[in-house]
Parts: sequence; C-alpha cells; structure tokens
Amino acid sequence: MRSFRWQDRWRTRGYSHKPATKLYNGWLAGVPMMLGVESAFRAERQSPLDYWEVATPADLWSTLVRLKQDADLRRAMVDQGQRRSPAVRPESIVQRWLDFLRGVALPAYDRWTTRPLWRLGYGQQQRLRATLSRVDTKLRSALP
Repeated sequence: MRSFRWQDRWRTRGYSHKPATKLYNGWLAGVPMMLGVESAFRAERQSPLDYWEVATPADLWSTLVRLKQDADLRRAMVDQGQRRSPAVRPESIVQRWLDFLRGVALPAYDRWTTRPLWRLGYGQQQRLRATLSRVDTKLRSALP
C-alpha cells in the first residue's frame, strides 16, 4: 500500500503499467498478502484467497486482526499462493520470454529482413543491412 491518502492515490493512478511484483513476492515467500487497491493486483486476482484488498487504515487493522484470529484463513491464503507461484517463478518467466522470442519475434524478424529492398535507395539499403546484421547478431547471441 503506497498510501491511504486520496491525494497520493490520485497522483499514482497512472501506474497501470507496473506489474504485481509485491503479490508475486508474497506468493513466492508463502505469506498471506494484504495489498492496496491497484489494477495490477486486481488483474492477477483469480480467487479471494489470492490477497486481501485494503483501502483504508481501518481495513488494514481489521484484516490483520482477522488473519491473526483465523488460522484456517491464513493457511488457505498461503496454500493459494503456493498454487499460483509456479507461474511467476523466474524460470517460468524466462521460458515464456524464450517462447515468445523464438516463436513470434524471431520468425517475424526473419520475414521482415527477407522482404525485397528494391524500394529503398542504395544508401538506405546499405544502412538497413548493417543495422539488421548488428541486431541479428545480438539477438541470436542472447538466446541459448
């Protein structure tokens, strides 16, 4: 939770591009999560047990009391996090990126670089070929 003040929440409303890293870290750590009202968290939510949403200090306090008193709820939230955590482990994320690069980006790049260059002038063709060669070398050396 960044802040309970409405002025601060208004100022940070444009952070829709930020990932739900706090939530992922909670799942990976095996702890029940209490998080603020943010679109990244809501986008990841599949179950009420994924995390507890708090919007005010009173919400935070009542959630803390409830989690302290209800061991079954704590255990259920931890279990849910363990079920969700494999998808956000670093090796899973790396694999998804590799699948994207190999299955989508590189084939599209290969199609793009083999298109006829007859419409470009000679100087433009030379610059494009040199740039594409450097990009190709970097991409292919970065992939295992």
